[in-house]
Amino acid sequence: MLANGSNALAQQQTNNTSNGAMMALMPSGQQTSNPSSMRMNPANWTSSVSLFSPMIDAIKAKIHTTLNDATTNALKTVGGGSNTSAVAAFIHPERGFLVYDVFVLDSNDNVHRVLVDPGNGNVLSNQPMSLMDMMAMMHPAMDMGMGMMGGGPGMMGPQINAWP
Repeated sequence: MLANGSNALAQQQTNNTSNGAMMALMPSGQQTSNPSSMRMNPANWTSSVSLFSPMIDAIKAKIHTTLNDATTNALKTVGGGSNTSAVAAFIHPERGFLVYDVFVLDSNDNVHRVLVDPGNGNVLSNQPMSLMDMMAMMHPAMDMGMGMMGGGPGMMGPQINAWP
């Protein structure tokens, strides 16, 4: 107990425990080797200073192109005819930069991965890719092999095809 009447909580590193655990002196004078017993009760509270909100606001202030506009720019880059379709589009970080990733199916049924700058709408990259590469990219577990679909060892071990 402190001179002003309030309780004090102390921790002391001890070397006499085999695993180097922390010893805590509780206000009652008892010792415990379980620091988790000193954790505060997880109450529902918030602070007036948020870390997440200012970061999101700063990022949103730099995004001047909508997902719809990015998709339109990607479609135009690939060929943009009536038989061209965007099959997936999303925003995510890549190589330390935020980009729109748009997958476009052209009129010849070829897949294109088009990266669009969310700040100015410029197309950064237009790379043709196989449908399987696109699926592996969007569903990483499938990249482990075609085991679940009967084409190789994959996650489920060797598969025996029952189909002729």
